[in-house]
Amino acid sequence: MGEQSTILLANRSRGTLLFDQALLQGEGRRVRMAARGTEAWRIARESRPRLVVFAFDLGDLRAPELCRLLRNHEATRRVSLLLLGERSAAEQTDLCVAAGCNEVIYRPVHRSELEEKVEKLLSVPPRRTVRTLTRIELNGAASSTLLGQSVNLSSTGMLLQLEQTLPPSARLMLQFFLADGSSPIRVHSEIVRAEFTGGTPRYGVRFVDVPSDQRTAIDSFVRQVPEAHA
Repeated sequence: MGEQSTILLANRSRGTLLFDQALLQGEGRRVRMAARGTEAWRIARESRPRLVVFAFDLGDLRAPELCRLLRNHEATRRVSLLLLGERSAAEQTDLCVAAGCNEVIYRPVHRSELEEKVEKLLSVPPRRTVRTLTRIELNGAASSTLLGQSVNLSSTGMLLQLEQTLPPSARLMLQFFLADGSSPIRVHSEIVRAEFTGGTPRYGVRFVDVPSDQRTAIDSFVRQVPEAHA
């Protein structure tokens, strides 16, 4: 898989770095290490890893700052982010999720749990650039309707941009049109990531219970349009 399987591991503790490296090693994977946040930022821009696994305290940067840097740079904004956090510091998790972190695992790390998360994040499907007006119903209530715009689209979800702030636990009904589509796509969705950078909220949403005909239409559309850089 080449660079597509590169994992960047960041932690200020060398002993923990080596321990986590042993957990992450696997066939077809290349694990690079960084002992400081600015070093991780440099390596990420140079090697464009598929996944960054990091602790909260990175010496000269905290994890939320690294997340924001990665999400706001064209070369790294699509990388998956995994925090190895402390269960006693829930506020750290909240800060990282708000800055664009995809997943969190709490220490002590269990190899099976880590492997499951890593495999999922390494296999995230490609996203494609799609700018389309999207109608959002909150918690299935047509009376609570907002308008947003998709930033990119994959077969399993989209990155959605809108002026309003959404409740993190909200269930969404999304309606949008694909180019040349005669009928709207309507899918139940859930929020998996929130980004509050650049002044406009963005939400990574995952499609839930997509009808087969609509999934086919989305898959076909994604394969035809340019690859996303957002």
